[in-house]
Amino acid sequence: AIKRCGKDLTREKLIKNLESMKNFDTGGITGNITYSHEDHCPLSAMRIVRADPKTTRYIAVTDWGYPTITTR
Repeated sequence: AIKRCGKDLTREKLIKNLESMKNFDTGGITGNITYSHEDHCPLSAMRIVRADPKTTRYIAVTDWGYPTITTR
């Protein structure tokens, strides 16, 4: 979202770009991230990963976990 704001980063531009984020792929660190004007709780799933420096990839250490408390 910050990169999409360009050189003229403002609070308003950042909010607009965050709220237009749909299914952002974090490379398996978390579930895909989606923000909207009505929903600022982007994570629906998460897991613990470790970095593998040889392959420069993340390796899952746990299964997916899902929040039990939401603000939605």
